[in-house]
Amino acid sequence: MQLAELCDKDVVLDTNVLSHAENAGSSFQETAFAVLEWLRNADARWVLDDQGKDAPNPHTSLLFQEYRATLSPQSPALRMLIEFLSFQRVIFAARPGKELRDSIRELVPRNVKDRAVLGAACGSENRVLVSNDMTDFSTGVRDAVWDQFEVNIVTSDEAAA
Repeated sequence: MQLAELCDKDVVLDTNVLSHAENAGSSFQETAFAVLEWLRNADARWVLDDQGKDAPNPHTSLLFQEYRATLSPQSPALRMLIEFLSFQRVIFAARPGKELRDSIRELVPRNVKDRAVLGAACGSENRVLVSNDMTDFSTGVRDAVWDQFEVNIVTSDEAAA
């Protein structure tokens, strides 16, 4: 798995990866599920954004809120995240500073949640984001993100290759 070569410490997962893992009709279902299985068995930690002013808290994370709004409460991916939270396998990337937020906004102007997930990747140690969103994270945006922030955005297909 390519993801194992990119991430030994942490990884950020876009919500679409979790929903694709649970959707048998998705063309990404098999590889998205493989990404979750890799994370379950790896030493890497799951990264969430931290938008709060207090200590890191999943309830101040836009990504966590999006997971909960998108996935059913009993979904395997959401249960896995809760398990990771209880075993301290989740880390919270600090909210990016204003200059970085402005740069991210230029690249991803339409979607605040995608800006939050990219900000979390910028604040992670391995700087890897797995996302199947080819609209907001087109090839051109992915290249610009690498050039400006050295964040590697890969699809679940690429991650599982």
